[in-house]
Amino acid sequence: MRVSVIIPAYNEEALIHRTLDSLRKQDYRGAMEIIVVDNRSTDGTARVAEEWGARVVQEERKGYVYALMCGFEHASGEILITTDADTIVPTNWVSTLVRAFEEGSQVVAVGGGVEFYDANWKGNLYARCILPIALAYERICFSCPHLWGASMAVRREAFLRSGGWTGKFNLQADTDLSRRLMTIGTVRIIKNLRVSTSARRFNQGLWASLFLYGVNFLSLQLLNRPAFFNFPAVRPDSSNSTERRASRHRKWPVLGAMVLATVLSSFGEHSRVWPAEKPSHNYVKRITTQEKVIALTFDDGPNESYTSQILEILRDNGVRATFFLIGKNVEFFPDAAREIVKEGHAVGNHSYSHPVYLALEPSKYEGRQIDMDEQILETVTGVHCTLFRPPHGFHSPWLLHAAAKRGLTSVGWSENASDWRNVTSTEIADRIVRNARPGNIILLHDGLNLAHGVDRSRTVNALPPIIANLKAQGYRFVTVPELLGISGTVTTIPKLFGRVPR
Repeated sequence: MRVSVIIPAYNEEALIHRTLDSLRKQDYRGAMEIIVVDNRSTDGTARVAEEWGARVVQEERKGYVYALMCGFEHASGEILITTDADTIVPTNWVSTLVRAFEEGSQVVAVGGGVEFYDANWKGNLYARCILPIALAYERICFSCPHLWGASMAVRREAFLRSGGWTGKFNLQADTDLSRRLMTIGTVRIIKNLRVSTSARRFNQGLWASLFLYGVNFLSLQLLNRPAFFNFPAVRPDSSNSTERRASRHRKWPVLGAMVLATVLSSFGEHSRVWPAEKPSHNYVKRITTQEKVIALTFDDGPNESYTSQILEILRDNGVRATFFLIGKNVEFFPDAAREIVKEGHAVGNHSYSHPVYLALEPSKYEGRQIDMDEQILETVTGVHCTLFRPPHGFHSPWLLHAAAKRGLTSVGWSENASDWRNVTSTEIADRIVRNARPGNIILLHDGLNLAHGVDRSRTVNALPPIIANLKAQGYRFVTVPELLGISGTVTTIPKLFGRVPR
């Protein structure tokens, strides 16, 4: 089997030679390539990697998961393996992983354990006390083998079928992928195959790291989404203790604000009816009306060929919907965006690059994301948007204000089809039909983040029965602008959030 080993790297000049040296000593006799993804390093990481014979590719988007996405795109192997740039692997590492796949085609992913070679008392506390408890809890409660990014292998075919790295998770992207791989085959953990990695993150910031990982783990299990996207880089040259202490003091208020925003966002999405004087300055979820009208909305497109398939179904059934488009995806599929408008559907702004926590970014960055998407949509489709949907549904007063001052109505949803999860077409359709109410705004997806060609066939297959069943109940389908023009009470986020500044 041809193997590709992918190593994401950011400012790893001091350690990456150890990783590459251990890979050079592998006893695997099959074809193997080593790809180092330089994630905007400012030191000599790329130079060192090339000197040790690795193939170096560049990823400009900052983030572990983006580096993984880039590496997997450049990889040519049947088996795709990941490790970290601060990790030393045993000589039989690759051969042992590959042998596990040879046991049968039902094995879709294989992983090993992790130990730490430089742990201080904090690192040892984590490794010997906290981590075993967390892993046992995960196995007992969620039956989910945890694949570590430091020692993980997956069949290319299974990786693509699972949806791959979605870009939704950065922190704990490996956990997210593990869960999805479990649904399509066997995920094996080889307990006696252990790699040695650095404990620097826990040595320097045990409690902050536990906070980040713990909250994200709970968010993954309970909400199926991350609470935090990024995590601070810890590198050997950042060892000044005074600077670290100051950084930690600055960090905690930010982390607290993120948790609060996450809780409030989740609460806001499931809250009851609250009237609003001016919907354009609020986060609209539905309208309360006696008229049997309902609005279908599709997020994260365009994404071919699935956007075109959805358009064909809507055309055949005489239904018009609302598409919230990501600027980067419009750049990639401009013809599909133009076809949406040509077919008479409404389009909305869904930001330029769909960042997970746009709601917590500075106002200038929020405005730039909205403006860039608006500019692309106008250039490609000729349409000026009046609607905005915050990426991933996360919203904050200042993000709503950024949209409102641009004349955009922020739109959420009252019913989530959860079609981005591992659910069947029948489950998607049943949920939408069962929970249908007059004035509902329904969330579906024709894309998924920035992934191109990601499989949305389950949404496509669910759409005809959704339309047929709701029509049989007497519902009429409208676009969101048409829905907001109907006389009724507008459902927004609760007044706990306060009024949005004008």
